Amino acid sequence: MIRLILIIATTVLALATRIIRLSNRINKKIASKLPDGKIIYSTPARHFNVDLIEGNLYLYEDKLLYISAPSKQTACSRTVLLSDLQELRLNEPANPFQRGIETVTYENVRELFVVSKREQWKEQIEKQLKLVSVKKLDDFGEDKYV
Repeated sequence: MIRLILIIATTVLALATRIIRLSNRINKKIASKLPDGKIIYSTPARHFNVDLIEGNLYLYEDKLLYISAPSKQTACSRTVLLSDLQELRLNEPANPFQRGIETVTYENVRELFVVSKREQWKEQIEKQLKLVSVKKLDDFGEDKYV
């Protein structure tokens, strides 16, 4: 009995080690695709196009960047510049597994990102939008507090 437990424990430990190594390789691949800049907020996300594609969503100072997990079948990335963002809303579909944040640009391009803590995502994006709009006013030499 003890021998069986040791065999199982050794197998589980070997599998856990392999999963950790694979995860580290995947994270390095994703990190190598990220542009320079300060990441304000980031979580795992799914991009909804036709299918839900797993990846990560990053909020930078001036954009939202989605990068899918490295896969030969579903490589995908999306960038939404905060300066192009016309509308940001919480998506409320009938399917609870598709709830997330939806962005609409001035060119009427819609993107749906399925994320957990979507209220926090919306709050973080809105905070960055205010900073981007203040910076725009500053660039034109206007009073940034008006």
